[in-house]
Amino acid sequence: MLAPVLIICLKLLDFSWPSQNTKHPANLITLSANLGNMSDAESLARLLEQHNVSIALFQEAKPEKLKALPIKSWQKHCEAGLCIASKLPFEIEMAVSRNIFQGYGNFAQFYRISLADNSFLIANVHFETPRSALESVLKLGPNSAAMRILQQDRALQATIISEWAQAETLPFIIAGDFNMPVLSPIYQQYFSMLGNALSEKSQHVVKYTKFTRWHGIRIDHQLYRGALSPLSAEVLNLPGADHRPVLVRWSN
Repeated sequence: MLAPVLIICLKLLDFSWPSQNTKHPANLITLSANLGNMSDAESLARLLEQHNVSIALFQEAKPEKLKALPIKSWQKHCEAGLCIASKLPFEIEMAVSRNIFQGYGNFAQFYRISLADNSFLIANVHFETPRSALESVLKLGPNSAAMRILQQDRALQATIISEWAQAETLPFIIAGDFNMPVLSPIYQQYFSMLGNALSEKSQHVVKYTKFTRWHGIRIDHQLYRGALSPLSAEVLNLPGADHRPVLVRWSN
């Protein structure tokens, strides 16, 4: 009985064997990161240069935070907390505001990227955080009505992104701060049918992207469907940030 128990524990702890490195060349490298508490933009700049990033997607981002980055010649766009910086040309498709959830900023921004003679889509996402509900439980004063509304909002955001994905015929990447692990019911219902670069091609045994004083968890993802295939995926260190960037190398 120990073997099944061990497998279940590894699944719950989000542990896996590192993927083997491939010699196939990458023609696209994407980095996604929540910059909410980032205090060291120079470290982020070094990551972009060191890993030869093609497209960087940021959440909780402000244009002034990007001034130290080596992206002066890149095409950039920032709107309501979501930013993209790209060596590849892109067109802005649409955005989805948090206004419908009585919140501030956008929770999704969509782009069409040109790569050689082909195009693909990228969605930069930042889903609602369950932090307030978790804190109320830890304080032994859960507000069940507020928790129910929050869960409904998170499910609606997932529905919007999932229906967009189902309707698209082009290859796409959905990257950012999902604020949910892969075993969460919302993720399983709306996103389990998509590829997850960190689940499939991680270079680490532990893939946590968010750390608190008492636990680690993977809530930042890069999902995909179509001709794009992940060659490798990593979680990088970013000093001063409470989220760790996700870096994926792709081939198409």
